[in-house]
Amino acid sequence: MAQFCAACGAQMADGSAACPACGKAAGGGGAAAPASGNENIIGLLCYAGPVGLIGIIISLVVEPFSKNKFNRFHAFQAIFMFVAFVCLWFAMIFLGIILAFLGPMAMIMLLVYPLIGLGAFVLAIVMMIHAYQNKMTRLPIIGNIAARMAGV
Repeated sequence: MAQFCAACGAQMADGSAACPACGKAAGGGGAAAPASGNENIIGLLCYAGPVGLIGIIISLVVEPFSKNKFNRFHAFQAIFMFVAFVCLWFAMIFLGIILAFLGPMAMIMLLVYPLIGLGAFVLAIVMMIHAYQNKMTRLPIIGNIAARMAGV
């Protein structure tokens, strides 16, 4: 009889110790063993702004969490998400400087800067909620790179 992972629903071979898709340990009866509850908290911490550095370090360095593909995925995705927003921020500053030479067009940037910050904040909150719910939601482009880095 085929076993299915209770965490992600992937099919597992009979007698396998862990799910090949998400890495959760298998328990008896075709369900995954109950999680310690810390995986989703650590995944949530990865997106939590400056505190996220703690979650990222725990996910990539501390032994039980560094082998968990779920935590590694969220750590890498949070890093790439932060880098993408920093690059976007610098691009907008550069665009603002160029628009400043065109006169009043630079005033548009006063509206755009807060929108980028608000977008980053909302995206971080959404990703925290998804990580807390044990979902491996992939963001466009960087999600696939993070999945490859985490081995998912």
